[in-house]
Amino acid sequence: MRAPDPTAAPLGGMTPMSRRVMNLAHFLTQNARRHGDRTGFIWGERSWTWREIDGHVSALAAALAARGIGKGDRILVHSKNCDEMFWSMFAAFRLGAVWVPTNFRLMPDEVAWLGSASGAKAQLHSIRVRSAASGSSRCTIT
Repeated sequence: MRAPDPTAAPLGGMTPMSRRVMNLAHFLTQNARRHGDRTGFIWGERSWTWREIDGHVSALAAALAARGIGKGDRILVHSKNCDEMFWSMFAAFRLGAVWVPTNFRLMPDEVAWLGSASGAKAQLHSIRVRSAASGSSRCTIT
């Protein structure tokens, strides 16, 4: 008996387009190319285009890579939900790193334990900054 031809169409007639696994950071890059000036993310009253998001993610990914973070490394992110938290997620994906989000309500000793238990090579933490001029609060990851 002959082995089945791996290039033959499967029994439903649908041939797969690709066997590659898509990294979610590729989704971001593709949208930045295809829809650069269109709104890609809205947070409260702010919005970012796909191109702006890709720029933020590229900058963070480059900074993490310059510090030795790469494929398979874990990045613990301790932050409230904010735009920078999402940039950190895509930056981790772009590097092939593992994004390890934590609950912002955790106590410092719990976050330290999670960092150790997860084997995190890097930790990103948010700092809440209140603007005296606008009265708005902003999340910044450092």
